[in-house]
Amino acid sequence: MIPFIYALILLGAIQFECASSASPIPVRTETIFSNQNWFPLPEHDMKAAAIDSALSVLSDGGHLVLVLRDQKADERTGALELHVSLIEPAETAKLTIALHLPGGPSYVSSASASLHGKDFQGIYEALESIGRSAAKQLNAKLTESLKKPLGEPVVTQKPSAIRDDPAAKGAYEQGQLLKEQLRFARARECFEKVAAMHSRGAARWTRLAADELRYGLPVFEAKQWLLKVGSSPNDPSHTDHCFIQAEALLRQALKENTHDAGRMQELQRYLDEIAISRRALDNAARASARSRAHHLRILMLQYFMEMGGWPDENRMKSEVFIQVPNLMIEDYRREQGTIILKVKDARSSHSFRVIGDARGSVHIK
Repeated sequence: MIPFIYALILLGAIQFECASSASPIPVRTETIFSNQNWFPLPEHDMKAAAIDSALSVLSDGGHLVLVLRDQKADERTGALELHVSLIEPAETAKLTIALHLPGGPSYVSSASASLHGKDFQGIYEALESIGRSAAKQLNAKLTESLKKPLGEPVVTQKPSAIRDDPAAKGAYEQGQLLKEQLRFARARECFEKVAAMHSRGAARWTRLAADELRYGLPVFEAKQWLLKVGSSPNDPSHTDHCFIQAEALLRQALKENTHDAGRMQELQRYLDEIAISRRALDNAARASARSRAHHLRILMLQYFMEMGGWPDENRMKSEVFIQVPNLMIEDYRREQGTIILKVKDARSSHSFRVIGDARGSVHIK
C-alpha cells in the first residue's frame, strides 16, 4: 500500500500533467536528520511534522513525482533532499530542501523557527510550519522556472548540486556515531579526516566536520565530564578533575567561536554554571569538614576529662583520631601544657588547626 503522503505527490503530478504541457519531474527522496543529541520531541515525530508537511505542499505544486524505493530510477530522476536540523544552543529548528536535477540546475529553499519556550504541541506546529514554508519557496522557484525561455539560466548552480562524496559522508556519519558512543578521540580523528578533504562532493561534509571540531564535539564532551561529577561525590580529586576537563574544552571552544555571538554567550553561560557549581560543592565540603571537626573536639574534651592531660602524637592518633577516620594529623606540636595540631580532612582536602590548652579547652581554627 502506498503511504498517504506519497499518494498525494502522485496525485499532484497527475493533476499537473493534465493542466500543463510540462512533465512532472521524477525524484527520489533522501531524508537527513541532525540534532546534536537534542530531542525536544521523539525523532520520528519531528521528522513527520517537518517532512510530511513539506511533501504535502510540494504535491500541491504538481512539479514533482516521487519515485518509490521499489521503483526503478533512470537518468531523468532527480534527487530531493530534505534536511531537518535542530540547533540546541539557539533552540531553533531548520528545514533545508534541495532539489538536484540530473544535468540541470539545483533549487534550494529553507525555513527555520524558534522552539524557545514552546510546549510539545507548539514544537510540533513549528516544525510543520517550516515544512510548509520551505516547500512553498521551492514550488515558487519551480513555477518561475517554467516562465523562463528555454535555455535561460534559472539559478546559479550551487555546491549543493554536486553529488556527495560517499567517503566524506561516511566518515562524517561514523564520527557522529563514535561521538554518541563517547569515543571522543576516534570521533575527532574522523572529523579531522573529513575536514581535510578537498573533493568537490565533500564540501558540505567538510564544513560540517570543521564545525563539529570547533563546537559540537568539545561541547558534547564537556557535558559528559560534567555528568561524571556526581559519580564519586566523596572523591574531591575526581570532582576537581572533571571540572578541569570540562572547563578546558569549553574555553577552547570559546576561543574558536568568537565569530558567533550566540555561541559565545552559550559557552560563557556553561562556564559560569561550572564556577557556581564548584563554589557550591566547596561550601558543602567545608561544612562537612566543620561537622567532623566538631566531633573531634568532643572526643578530645572527653579524653582530657578522663586522663587529665593531652596525649602524645602516637596516642592521639591511636586513641582519638581513630574514631574520626576522615581526619588525619599533618603536624603535632606541644608547648608546655598546650598542644597545637594541624589537621587535614581527607574527604574535602581542607586543613584546619586544633588547639588544646592546659585547662582542657579545645579551639578549632
